[in-house]
Amino acid sequence: MDGITIEDNGGMAGNGATNGAPRALSIRRPKDYIVPAVDEVIHEPGVVANVVPDTPNKISISNVPPYLTDEQVTELLVSFGELKAFVLAKDSTTEESRGIAFCEYVDAAATDIAVEGLNGMELGDKHLKVQRASIGTTQTAGLEMGVNAMSMLAGTTTDGLDEGRVLQLLNMVTAEELIDNEDYEEILEDVKEECEKYGKVLDIKIPRPSGGSRQSAGV
Repeated sequence: MDGITIEDNGGMAGNGATNGAPRALSIRRPKDYIVPAVDEVIHEPGVVANVVPDTPNKISISNVPPYLTDEQVTELLVSFGELKAFVLAKDSTTEESRGIAFCEYVDAAATDIAVEGLNGMELGDKHLKVQRASIGTTQTAGLEMGVNAMSMLAGTTTDGLDEGRVLQLLNMVTAEELIDNEDYEEILEDVKEECEKYGKVLDIKIPRPSGGSRQSAGV
């Protein structure tokens, strides 16, 4: 996002900000993002690549304290397994940490273990937020589909259905994504925002797991 400048609060008056309050820029990958097919790169033992490809095992680590160096972050990560690739995002001008890193382990089995062990970990005055970078759509291994084919599939309709005001959306999220309150609210906001592009939304109901169970009725 090089080249973006943030104006001071005084310059935001009248542009939609409430009482001149600053707005946070939120940038993330859509939850329905389809991970592209990536050619398998042969890992050289003992070498950690500085480019992390978009694979299902790519991990994102945010809320990293800016004072931590590459070596300190990798030291924390290798406690869960050998790293295949790692990068700490930095400002291209000042070389200061942006507080977010990406990595991938040599052993794919270490991915979930690392996510579970690191997510929520307290470092200084921050708590790490760790998750798979490619979340949302569960894809079949080896499945390749061109953009045109995906567009045609998404645009298909079924004739003979009665018109109504209720719309059911399926295969959007996993039960795990609905357990966390923050993730649930984010999903609810995303769905409402997308649906309101086509008209006023009266109400939205998203069934959630209850009592810690992922097998609740309706989920």
